[in-house]
Amino acid sequence: MHALICLPQRVHFSIQVGEMANDYQEIAAKDKLSELQLRVRQLLDQVDQISKEQTYQRVSLLTHSRCNLSNDILLLWQQFEHLLVIYV
Repeated sequence: MHALICLPQRVHFSIQVGEMANDYQEIAAKDKLSELQLRVRQLLDQVDQISKEQTYQRVSLLTHSRCNLSNDILLLWQQFEHLLVIYV
């Protein structure tokens, strides 16, 4: 029997709610930012978050594509073996 290429993996994660959120009013007061500077900072943080999400999506898609390809190859070999059994 063929060994599966895509084996399950253990994932550890931690959820932190509320603590990691940026309090932009506090940041503005602490760093003495103008309204425009604060808005630019918010936009830069959003760009950073979007970039991280896109990277995650790319890696996830690549992982799933590789898994699908390996499964397709296994199925192809299995069908080939069945043909050999039938004709031999």
